[in-house]
Amino acid sequence: MKFIKNLLISIFCTMLILFFKLDDFLINWLHINEFSFYVKIGSIFIVYLVLFLLLCILIDIFYVQIIVSFELKIETLLSKKILVKQKWKRLIIFVIRTSYAINKLFYKYRPGIVRYAYSKGNDIWVCITKNTISEKFVSLLKVLFNPIFIVIILLVAKKLMFIDVNFKVIEEIINKFLTIKVDVKSIFSSMPLIVALLTLIPFVFFFYFYSDKAEVRKLVEESEQEKRKNEVIFLKLLLTEIWSAIYEISENLEYVTEHQELVVDLILNSKLSNFSKFNDRFSRDLITRTVDHYPFKEIEGLDRISHLINENKDKRMIFAWKYEIKELKNNFYQLENECISNKVFYTKKGMKLTIEEKEKNKTNCYDEKCYAEQREYEKEIIANQLYNAYELLYKMYRFCIFVDSILYQSNNEKIVKKIFSKTK
Repeated sequence: MKFIKNLLISIFCTMLILFFKLDDFLINWLHINEFSFYVKIGSIFIVYLVLFLLLCILIDIFYVQIIVSFELKIETLLSKKILVKQKWKRLIIFVIRTSYAINKLFYKYRPGIVRYAYSKGNDIWVCITKNTISEKFVSLLKVLFNPIFIVIILLVAKKLMFIDVNFKVIEEIINKFLTIKVDVKSIFSSMPLIVALLTLIPFVFFFYFYSDKAEVRKLVEESEQEKRKNEVIFLKLLLTEIWSAIYEISENLEYVTEHQELVVDLILNSKLSNFSKFNDRFSRDLITRTVDHYPFKEIEGLDRISHLINENKDKRMIFAWKYEIKELKNNFYQLENECISNKVFYTKKGMKLTIEEKEKNKTNCYDEKCYAEQREYEKEIIANQLYNAYELLYKMYRFCIFVDSILYQSNNEKIVKKIFSKTK
């Protein structure tokens, strides 16, 4: 995957360099053509290296500073304006899906040169963990075989006319490859030689599979199997619980979105001691002031999800580097506590908890202006929290789709498996 990522980055950067003729501009500006031959080779190589490095940095900055900040502004605008006033739920979900797809794309394919993580390592730890000479040599070899490095060498060779890229010749080679004819007779005639070579494979790998290091690794692998089994079981249980809860969550969010004014009334009634002064109709009837009177859902699955996450919080999560799992894991803080998760999704239990918290710190409004400001303030909070709930719900859904594809075979995979089992 990393090789493909580097290959795509190198192709993209090469296209930008050649299209805008950045290499020619720098070579002419620095008068590199006037240098001696060997200095010229090194100078052109440095030019391409710097161009690739700068383009990679620009791609990272473009994502972090422009894409992310633009997404945040759009989300704020939608949550405060459209979601509150227009209730355009489909547009909100469309924006969340688009944002999720863009972030996933950049997570997989951005160069990752610019990093914003804070390093907690001290000087002693940095010195201890420094690479050895052999490790540095291996790293150097990896760089030499990196697609970006190889493309730079090819560009230098092309610029110095060591290689002549003739696109007509390439086209002819491709056409010949597509029209190639397979000589079946010659293939079968060489079969004895192929079989003889295959018999040498076990001998080649004998020393690897029967060395002391291999034996130790085998023992470690056996001891790790139980841990992996537990990780898979946790993933499977979490998948089951989330699948059973997400539709009920969506129904509850649908109701809350359509009845935001009601939610504001319930919260302000618990927050303001003199709420009846401004909304006598709502406060007059004791039944209408209780959460139980309204069809907020009790979602038991959220409690089970919280319990499951807390039980396995300290365990390593399998496939944790995958975007779908990483995104949900980053939001475990909203799911691992059943009180928080119920409040996030405005369940009946969550609404009761919110009202209880508001009642502990009651306040007063002295005029209509103060009441209007309080009401608008609560509306904005609810809008932001609803947007967050929509986003978390979508991440839970994407997690389920991805994990389901890992743990269970699709219909096509089952058919292929049956075909191969019959051929045995």
